[in-house]
Amino acid sequence: GNNADCFGVGSFTVQVFDTPIAGQPDPIVICDVDETGLYTFDLSVQDATIRNGQDAAFYSVSYHASELDAMNDDNALPKNNYQNTLEVETIYARIQHRSLNICYDVTSFQLLINPLPQIPIEDQYVICPDSPDLVVNAGSFESYEWRDATNALLSTAPTLPITQLGTYELMVTETTNGVTCTNTKSFEVV
Repeated sequence: GNNADCFGVGSFTVQVFDTPIAGQPDPIVICDVDETGLYTFDLSVQDATIRNGQDAAFYSVSYHASELDAMNDDNALPKNNYQNTLEVETIYARIQHRSLNICYDVTSFQLLINPLPQIPIEDQYVICPDSPDLVVNAGSFESYEWRDATNALLSTAPTLPITQLGTYELMVTETTNGVTCTNTKSFEVV
């Protein structure tokens, strides 16, 4: 009880893990080329940004549909073939230490599906011999390429005066969310 010379010695190891800090990824933006609004995404393209220089051997990254799932490490989304359900979706990413899952950080980014530019021109125009003045107006886009049936470039202006019968094609571009999307429409002049 009161013997000051009676003591025991032991040793123990303390391991210190750095708390991971998630890097902030840019959104993943694609053009709605199929015009379905539904695509399969490879979320793993964000891994390196989220890891932010932290060693992949020690830190894992997972993706979740809600912040709560990310914080609880529940319901991880498939990394390489995630199917979106909305045209704008927020994905939550969790980075954690592989040996100690209470060391983690959560960030988020958006999946954005840009609609294709919609070209407001008719499928067919009629010109009459006595008044062959036809000017097709494509509306407002960033760029225009009008071509004829031989694929010759006729104009890069928003409007095209047409005097010849035949098939024509217009390609326009529009940049949304930092990504340029293209759409093409062909029309006939009879």
